Amino acid sequence: MTGTITSVIPRNTPTTGGNATSASRVASQLAAFGWTTTIIQEGAPLPPADLILAWNAVRVGERLIQNGVDPRSLVVVWTGTDLWENVEQDPGVLTRLDAVACHIVFTDEARERLLQRAPDWADRIRVITPGVEEEMFRPGRGIEVKPPMVLVAGGIRAVKRTHWAIELMDRVRSRGLALDLWLVGPMREAAETEEVTKRAATRPWVRLWGEVPRSAMPSLYCQATVVLNTSTSEGVSNALMEAMACGAAVVATRIPGNTALIEERRTGWLFDDVDEFEAVLRQVVSRRSWRLAVGQAARRQMAMEHGAFLEAARYAHVFGQQVIQPRMELWKH
Repeated sequence: MTGTITSVIPRNTPTTGGNATSASRVASQLAAFGWTTTIIQEGAPLPPADLILAWNAVRVGERLIQNGVDPRSLVVVWTGTDLWENVEQDPGVLTRLDAVACHIVFTDEARERLLQRAPDWADRIRVITPGVEEEMFRPGRGIEVKPPMVLVAGGIRAVKRTHWAIELMDRVRSRGLALDLWLVGPMREAAETEEVTKRAATRPWVRLWGEVPRSAMPSLYCQATVVLNTSTSEGVSNALMEAMACGAAVVATRIPGNTALIEERRTGWLFDDVDEFEAVLRQVVSRRSWRLAVGQAARRQMAMEHGAFLEAARYAHVFGQQVIQPRMELWKH
């Protein structure tokens, strides 16, 4: 089955933001399956389409319904904050999204979490493993910089805890690990941006890059000694998948999403607190051969499990099975 899709991302999402990146990647690959996709931000006029794909259940999906969109033509993607934070703050969102045709989550753990709160959705929740553009993100596009450098990639937002990355690096530097910190991504939330900027101003080893083109990211990942994630919640991090596809060593908070993506000590490392972070970082920095081997295993994992074409094939199957086919059955009667 083929058709047209309007893919809606949260308003004010930068082009390098996670939802924009995912929407663009899926749209480009869906063309091979005969689906034509238009990407807009929430709040813009909706062009005619066979279905609407909302890249955030709460900030996009719920608002579309409030604005008169038929939920039976709507597929919502549960990303990090809406699944792990927004539902806790406002459980009523589940009732308001009850009539949606299909709910997409990224991991089995996310599906179980949603089912615990909405068991009647069992036949409408689908797990689609996120993909990464392997041709863009691959090893060999840079060399590790000196002094060793830790890279954090992603918009500066409270959920990303970018300020905590500086705290963590303060700790390890005070104990003899001379590592620089590069922060790459747009400044998206005022309070977190103010805090990060203030701390960076007194630490010459912190470099604020701001937003950079996605085409520049492979080189940055390959230059990093470690790619660090400090988030409080994630669906599945595009930045971590991109870094892993480049063969980088990734160190991330032990949270849902990250734990689903990283096989500990085989394709990356996980930590809970500053003490564990320091212990992990010392091992990773001092054992280059292990770091490279884990990066190679991460690259193989991305190739085998996170291909962008396979991701789009799963979306195309869900669109036909969960939205178009039921609609055709209704038309018969």
